[in-house]
This record gives sequence, C-alpha cells and structure tokens, in this order.
Amino acid sequence: MTGVEDPDSRAHSPNESLHLGVFQRALLSEAVFLARLDARSEDS
Repeated sequence: MTGVEDPDSRAHSPNESLHLGVFQRALLSEAVFLARLDARSEDS
C-alpha cells in the first residue's frame, strides 16, 4: 500500500530516489482509503 517505486527508484541502494509528485499522490490515496475505511466501520 505505501510502497512507491518505479524502475528509476533504485530502492535500497545508496542512490535511491523518489519522485515527489508520485509520493504525494500515494499519500493522498492512502489518506482517502483510510478515511473511507473508517467511515465503513462507523456504519457498522
């Protein structure tokens, strides 16, 4: 869910990188997901 990675990320290497725009969209997606999940638990 929170792992944002593309071929240029070079994950876990000394020159690892992350595109900030992609990271921002991932954070927004996770926030929306958690808010909707919380709303579902309140309906039960």
